[in-house]
Amino acid sequence: MFVQNEMAEYILASAGAAFWIVTIIPQIVKSYKTKSTEGLSPWLMALWASSSLFFGSYVIAEKLNVAIQVQPHAFGTLCMVSWAQCCYYSRHWSAREAAGTLLAIMAIAGAFETTSIFSLWYGQLKGTEVPLLFYGYFSTALTIVGFIPQFYEIYRLRQVKGISLILFCVDITGGTLSAFALFFREELDIVALITYLGVASLDLLIIVLYFTLGHSDAPPHSISNLPPASGPRSRLSMLQTQGAQMEVQADSPVSSKWALTPSTGTLVEGFTPMTGRSEKRFFP
Repeated sequence: MFVQNEMAEYILASAGAAFWIVTIIPQIVKSYKTKSTEGLSPWLMALWASSSLFFGSYVIAEKLNVAIQVQPHAFGTLCMVSWAQCCYYSRHWSAREAAGTLLAIMAIAGAFETTSIFSLWYGQLKGTEVPLLFYGYFSTALTIVGFIPQFYEIYRLRQVKGISLILFCVDITGGTLSAFALFFREELDIVALITYLGVASLDLLIIVLYFTLGHSDAPPHSISNLPPASGPRSRLSMLQTQGAQMEVQADSPVSSKWALTPSTGTLVEGFTPMTGRSEKRFFP
């Protein structure tokens, strides 16, 4: 039993929700500016969005603080926007395909959550809390599992790349404040507490890896001394480089610019004026 203080709960929960609502925005801005999502796992965003769907249903059914009810919906929506960016920049979907898929998924998610909320309330009226607990624990599991593909990306690249450090700093702050808010309720919500502190701990681990393994956030540098391309198709020599990304401009039929990833020796992101969009190509 805890000392109930509605004002303290409201202030802390509102502050935590405010941080969490904007958590994904730095990542969206970073991906837009760099025109790349390399190093950011789309599964991280997809699983976080799925987790928010279940957690949103849970917090509404549990009648938690209004600010906490708003948070998972805003967070999940922004996660889906970041996922759509991954599809556009890394999987080379067209803008129409990415936006159309995003809107379709959000419509399905809205229908699913509405049905879930009324179903959970119906279960409570019948005296069972099992469906409600399932939604709570399952959302926690999805949130934690979402970190696994991101850690794999870090392991594969041997560095923290493509993700916004601000995202994880803001996420930790929001989770900590929301966790403190739970202690001012009459009854502690264990599921919510595990979710908040678990995510904050994994966020902190990524920040530690950011500084221990290194990171690659430097802008491209220009190289102009490449030999001209020949033949109907442009051929670019693989460059052995160290340090930051390097921008390669070759004389090709479409005057493309491509960015070279030194760690893998693979030409990744490029902009082709002929098509008017960014693309990714791999050269042997």
